[in-house]
Amino acid sequence: MTKRDKFLLLSSILLACCVIVTAFLGIKMQPEYLKGNLEWFPLIAAVLIILISISSVLLVLFKIKKLHRGKAEGMLTGDYYRHYEVIRDAIANSQLSGNQKKEIKEDLLDLLISAQRAGKDAAMVIGDPEIFAMEILHSFAKPSRYAILSLFDGMIWFLSFIIGVNTFLWLENIEQYYFRITISASMVVLFFIVSFILMPLTRKLTSTKNPWMFMLPLSFGFAYVILAELSRRYFYFLGSVRWLLDGQLNLIPSQVVLVSYICVIAILVVCKKLFRSKLLGQA
Repeated sequence: MTKRDKFLLLSSILLACCVIVTAFLGIKMQPEYLKGNLEWFPLIAAVLIILISISSVLLVLFKIKKLHRGKAEGMLTGDYYRHYEVIRDAIANSQLSGNQKKEIKEDLLDLLISAQRAGKDAAMVIGDPEIFAMEILHSFAKPSRYAILSLFDGMIWFLSFIIGVNTFLWLENIEQYYFRITISASMVVLFFIVSFILMPLTRKLTSTKNPWMFMLPLSFGFAYVILAELSRRYFYFLGSVRWLLDGQLNLIPSQVVLVSYICVIAILVVCKKLFRSKLLGQA
C-alpha cells in the first residue's frame, strides 16, 4: 500500500467515524430517547447510516487491494507506479467516458511497462505526471467544456441531496406529513457548496501528487461547523445570520414538486451524456 493509498484509506475512516458519531448524537438528542420511548424508525435510520459508513471504508479498502492485484499495475515499481497513480487518478476523476478512461489507462500502462523494461528513467518518460495528465485531458477538450459537464453534476447532486435529506427527515418520524418537512437554510447552503464547489475541487486536487488533498472533505466539514458556531456567537444579532443558522425552508411542498425534481434529475443525466458526446467526442 502506497502513501497515497494510506491517505485515502485514512480519510475514509475518519469521515466514516464522524458520520457514525453524528448518527449516535442524533439518536441521543431525540426527545423520545430522553423520555425512554424511542421509536424504531429513527433507530433503523441510524443503523443504516452506520452500516453505510462502515461499508464505504470496506469499499475503499477493496478498491485499493484490487488496484494492487491488477496484473499490469503489479508490474510497475518505484517512481513508475507513483507517476502512474497520479495520472490514473486524474483520468479517473475527469469527465471522460468510461471507454475513454479505459483506453487511456491501457495505453498508459503499455507505455510505462515498456519504458520500465527498457531501463529508462520514469521522469524522462513522463516528466511531471500532473502536467502529463493535464495534456491528455486537454487533447480531448478545453477546460471550459469539462466545467460545463461538472455543472451538470452539481445540479444533479444538489437536487439529490434535497430529496435524500427530506426523505431521511421524514423517516425519522413518519407521522409527519412528507410535504411539510423543512430543511434548515444552513443545510441548503452546505448542499450548494458541496455540490458546486467542494466536489469539483476535491476531484481536481486529489488528482495531484499531494496525498493530503484526500483530507479536504473532512477538513471542510470541520471548518463549516466551526464557522457556523462562530457566526452564532459573534454575529447572531444580524438578521441574515439568524436566518442562515435557524431559518427553515420547505423545498418539497407538494407531489408535483417532488416529481419535478426527479424528472429534472433524469433530464440532467441524459443531457450530460449527450453533451459529453458532443463536447468530448465519445459517449
